[in-house]
Amino acid sequence: MEIMNVEMDHMAKTIALEVITSEATIPSSIVSTRSMQVLVIDDRTIHSQLRKSIYRAITTSNLRQYMVKKVIIRQEDLLHISWTAFERARSEVPPKMQIFVTKVLSNTLPVGLVMTKRQHRWSSNCPRCGQMGESTGHVLQCWDKDALSTWEAKMITLLAWMPKVHTEPSQLLAITDILRMWQKRPSQVQSTLEATAIPSQVEELQQQDDIGWIQFIQGFIHEDLVLLQSTYYTEIHSQRTGKRWATNLIKNLWEIMQSMWKRRSSVLHESDIINSLSGQEFLENSIKQELARTCKRPRKAALTIHVILLGKTPPPPRAPKKAAERGRGPRSARERKTGMYAELWPRRMFPL
Repeated sequence: MEIMNVEMDHMAKTIALEVITSEATIPSSIVSTRSMQVLVIDDRTIHSQLRKSIYRAITTSNLRQYMVKKVIIRQEDLLHISWTAFERARSEVPPKMQIFVTKVLSNTLPVGLVMTKRQHRWSSNCPRCGQMGESTGHVLQCWDKDALSTWEAKMITLLAWMPKVHTEPSQLLAITDILRMWQKRPSQVQSTLEATAIPSQVEELQQQDDIGWIQFIQGFIHEDLVLLQSTYYTEIHSQRTGKRWATNLIKNLWEIMQSMWKRRSSVLHESDIINSLSGQEFLENSIKQELARTCKRPRKAALTIHVILLGKTPPPPRAPKKAAERGRGPRSARERKTGMYAELWPRRMFPL
C-alpha cells in the first residue's frame, strides 16, 4: 500500500506540472501498473477484517481436520456442511457458550467416560439413569424422566421459535418430529423421516441423516436445508436469508445442549450421587468393614525385646526419683528464707 501511495503521489505531481506548463487536459483516470494482491483461503476471498477472517479460516480448517480424524464427520460430508452459518453462530454467542461448544466438539466435556479416564471418578455411570459409560450423546438421549421432560420443554420452545422466523412449514414439522424421535428411539428416525417429510424434501433430510442428527444439534447443518429455506423466503417475498436462519437455528440448538447439560450437572452435584460415583461411599464402607473385622480379633500381648531375645520377663517399671535422690541436695539457708521463690525459679537465678 505504501508503494502504491508513493506512485500515485508521484503521478499526481507529474500531471499537475504538465497541466501548469502546458494546456494539456487532465485525464479522467490512470491505470496503475501494479495490481493489489488478493488473499484467498479455502476458495474464499478475504476482503475485510483481515485478522478475524484469517483466524476464523485457520480455526475452521483445524476443526474440520479434527472432526475427520475422530470419525465424527466423514471426509465426503465436509463439502456439504454450511460452515458459514457455523462460523457466524460461534462468533455471535457469548464466550461461555463458545467454551461449552468447544468442549462438546473436542469430547472433553466432563461426562462419566472422560472423568474415569482422567481418574477423577470411580464409576462412569450416568447420575440420572445409572447407565454405564456416560457420553456426550447420552446426556442428550438419557431416558430418565427428568431428562425427557427437559428435552420436551426445549422442543416446545424450538417449535415456538421456528414460525417466528418463517421456517418452511413442512421442514419445521419434520425437524422437530425427527429430533423428538432421535432422543427417545434413534433406531426409528428413518421411519419418522419418511412419514413426516413431504416427497420433495425427503432427499434433503436424508442427506442430513447421513451426516447425523447429533451433528445437526452440534451445529453441522447440510447446505441443502439452508438452500431449501432460502427458496421458501424467495417464494414468500421475504428479505430474510437462509444462512441467517441457519445461524439462529444453530444457536438455539446449542442452548438446548447447554440446558440438558446444566440439568444433568445439577442432579449430580446437588445430591449424594456424586459420593457413590467418585468412590467416597465405597471408601467409607471399606473402612467400616475393616474396622469391624479388626475389633473382632483377640488382642495379642506386645512382645518386648526381653522376651524375644533373652526369654525373660521384662523388669518392672522404675519409680520416678525424688528431688533429693536426683542429686539436688539439702536446701541452703537462703533457699529456706526465699521460700516459694526458690521453688519457682531455677537454681542458677539465685547464686549462692
